[in-house]
Amino acid sequence: PPPLCYRRQRQMCIRDRNKIPLISMASARAIIEDPESGETRKWIFKTPQENLHSGEWQALYLEAQGISSVCDLYENTGYGQDCLAQTTKALEEKGIEITYADTFERSDTEFPQMTGVQGSGCEAIVVGAIPPGASMVTVAAREVLPDVPVIQGHGVCNQTYIDLAGEAAEGVVFPCGRLMIADLLPDDDPQKPVLVKYAADYTAFTNGEPIDTFGGHAWDGIMWAIEGLESLDDGLGLAERRAGVRDYIENNIKDWPGTGGVFTITPDDHLGLTYEDLTFVKVENGTWAYFPPEQWAAGEVPSAEGTPYKVGFCAAITGPGSSLGVPERNTAEMLAEQYAGGVVGPDGVHHDLEFLIYDTESNPDTAASVASRLITEDEVDVLVCGT
Repeated sequence: PPPLCYRRQRQMCIRDRNKIPLISMASARAIIEDPESGETRKWIFKTPQENLHSGEWQALYLEAQGISSVCDLYENTGYGQDCLAQTTKALEEKGIEITYADTFERSDTEFPQMTGVQGSGCEAIVVGAIPPGASMVTVAAREVLPDVPVIQGHGVCNQTYIDLAGEAAEGVVFPCGRLMIADLLPDDDPQKPVLVKYAADYTAFTNGEPIDTFGGHAWDGIMWAIEGLESLDDGLGLAERRAGVRDYIENNIKDWPGTGGVFTITPDDHLGLTYEDLTFVKVENGTWAYFPPEQWAAGEVPSAEGTPYKVGFCAAITGPGSSLGVPERNTAEMLAEQYAGGVVGPDGVHHDLEFLIYDTESNPDTAASVASRLITEDEVDVLVCGT
């Protein structure tokens, strides 16, 4: 390539020089727009939402929580650096200060940076990374500063993040594509049919592998390519085919519902999304939970640990009443698992939640004895009992 094609710019220069359409699955704006001139790169498009979009969601959430200072930890890659730059821009617009920032390697398992976080007195930790680093830094933050909220970026929208972070991921919030919560979307959402079909197709094809937004970015890009190829007449040369696909994407991807959002590509915007094409989620009980702005009341993120709560439950698990008691017990065990992370009061204080489940054996005397034990010995906060 010519001298100007160097380092990270090399692939983009090669595509421009050879006039071949490139659909990128990476997030930085610089992929499709020259950061110095602001000119759109004619032959390059991309499908993932941008790091600025992610940063705007993070800033909105932090503002809603009344948080005015954060620490920013980011992986030592181009992605991590762009996360820092874009998050900083979004936070500054909300008057939120970054009191400490530091980088780490994607493969790190130890994080001495937590000393700097502690010393800064920041109220929350913002992370710009993908797994495994994003998971491991979450674990370190929970170990050292369990009461400081962790807000990730959209680079952790996959099951790998939760699997590697384990319990440390509970309560972590971040922006994410709608693909991860497709079943929770209203039926009139223009993306829902696409998302539900992609999820079903992907799960069937991979024999049960979990979906993630990164596979969705590939689906969007390949479908653009296929549509562009389908638009071509026969008999065109290679250069004409390449130009035809490029022109098709720029001129015909309008109000196009994909996995990453509803795209509208223009000559000046080769992504065609806004921050609203992301949504916001929270990790609850080892999976994703929809966490829209109406649930963002200040104090939603636990800032302190309170008294553990106990729920006493008794039912006729055995004996002649078991046809009722067994499904009651099953429901209690299901909810105990779903609320393993505890509950948060209106004051923002977190409480562990324990379920104490007893069998009344379909016997009224046993039921009375069990209830007495739950009240006097176990000191439960509330009773839910059958016979």
